[in-house]
Amino acid sequence: RKHQEAWAAYLKVPVEYENSIGMKFVLIPPGEFMMGSTPEEIEAALVVAGNDENWKEKIRSEAPRHQVILTQAIYLGVHEVTQAQYEQVVGQNPSHFAATGPGKEAVAGLDTSMYPVETLSWNDAAEFCAKLSEKVQLKPFYVRSGETVSILQGTGYRLPTEAEWEFACRAGTTTRFWIGDEDNA
Repeated sequence: RKHQEAWAAYLKVPVEYENSIGMKFVLIPPGEFMMGSTPEEIEAALVVAGNDENWKEKIRSEAPRHQVILTQAIYLGVHEVTQAQYEQVVGQNPSHFAATGPGKEAVAGLDTSMYPVETLSWNDAAEFCAKLSEKVQLKPFYVRSGETVSILQGTGYRLPTEAEWEFACRAGTTTRFWIGDEDNA
C-alpha cells in the first residue's frame, strides 16, 4: 500500500477512483516479477490435467519462466464489470445467468444486475472498453468491426495485458500462490 501511495503522489493521481458508471479502479505501480511456471510446476499441473489435451496445451504455454519488467503504472478495475454496467454502456446484457439469458431458470427471482457480466468474448470486452471510452470522451484504445478488433493506441479504457494481469494478481508476492507455495487453502 505504501508503494502504491508513493507512486500516486509521484504521478499526482489518486490511489483509487470511481468512474461515472460506478466502476472502481486502483493504481498498480510499475514493477518486475517472474512470469510463468517452472518445469516442476508444469509437470505437476500436467498430472492434474489428466487426458484433457486442451488444458495440457494451456499448461505447457506457461513456460519458460521469465522476468518481466512493467515500466508504467496502470489503473485496474477492482471488481468485475457488472451486468448493469455492461448493459448501460453496450445496450444489452449477453450474460447466460441473467433474467433474459439462457440460464434464467437458475437465477429466477434474483436481481442479477450486480452479478458479473459473463459469457463474453475478448472482442466483446474490447468493445465495452471502446464504448465506455467514448461515453467519457476518451479516445478509444480499440475499434471493433464485426469480429475484428483493431488496436488504436488511444487514451481510453483497455484490457490489461497478460503480464499486467499476473503482476496485479501477485500483489508483490513471490510465492507460487498468493497464500504461499502450497495450495492447501
